[in-house]
Amino acid sequence: MSLLPAEISEFTLILVTFGLTAGHITTEIYTMITLIIIITIMISSVLIENINNLYKKVENKIGFLEWRHAKLPEHVKKTLKKHIVLFGFKRLGQYVAEFYRKKGKDVVVVDWRPKAIRAAKRIGCMMVYGDAGDPDMWEEISLDKSAAVISTIGENISDDVNLIKYMKKHNPKAMKIVETNHPKEAKLLYKLGADVVLVHDNLEWNDLELYLKANPAKRRKLKKIFKV
Repeated sequence: MSLLPAEISEFTLILVTFGLTAGHITTEIYTMITLIIIITIMISSVLIENINNLYKKVENKIGFLEWRHAKLPEHVKKTLKKHIVLFGFKRLGQYVAEFYRKKGKDVVVVDWRPKAIRAAKRIGCMMVYGDAGDPDMWEEISLDKSAAVISTIGENISDDVNLIKYMKKHNPKAMKIVETNHPKEAKLLYKLGADVVLVHDNLEWNDLELYLKANPAKRRKLKKIFKV
């Protein structure tokens, strides 16, 4: 969001109106400040709606500014296969990680919070510090060889859309599970090919655990139930 101009708040307009009434500022200054408020609010609104598309157009030119994610040791990366990739390590992410670790599965967790890194390591997960929406990260953690990818972030649908498209192209047989905070987005994610879309609420882990424990035939039936 550092690309965005910081618009002057509406409170400023109230202050300058008082200033104009009291004779502290001229009509010209009042008009200029009012125009700045209107222009910056309009520009910020447009940029916020299109920030991801804008970044994709310029990312190759500003790569030198991008922070580098941590990498897995090369010998570990070479052995990764049929592992579980988990984006985000909040409450739901921890449940998922513990579920698969008890089954003896390798779990790779991607998160950027130091607290999450420590928590994931405590239960034996491989931890990578980075951005879940970064395609370079997906290659780093061998996403194309994973058995399942589970995104529990639920805050940026564009990342989940790109993730599902990548999986359909490079690893179509893997299980694809994502979370969203908005029920309307669930329909789009299902349409793109997600196996399960969890709409954020207090019962989502119960639903997901039921799905993960089911056999393939039962999973097909459950998918129909989960769809909105």
